[in-house]
Amino acid sequence: MSAFFCLPLGQKLNDDQAEAIDNLPLDAKWSQRLLIKHRKLVGILIPLIFCQAIWWSLAIKWNFFALFEERWAMSVTMIFGALVAGMA
Repeated sequence: MSAFFCLPLGQKLNDDQAEAIDNLPLDAKWSQRLLIKHRKLVGILIPLIFCQAIWWSLAIKWNFFALFEERWAMSVTMIFGALVAGMA
């Protein structure tokens, strides 16, 4: 079990990426700094924003919110299921 927690997690930097972070000029554009220094965050936010935009668009168009009045238990069950799956 302890071997699992010793594994290096996350994205690995190759030599080119590490060099790009080290040689990032101080006057670089904000977009360049964001993409180079915070690439893990950008990698998580792109699919998150995409999926949320689609879900909210569909929910507003087809009025999914009316379903929560009588089917709220399904949402609570899914939240607890996600929490348990995330802990495993």
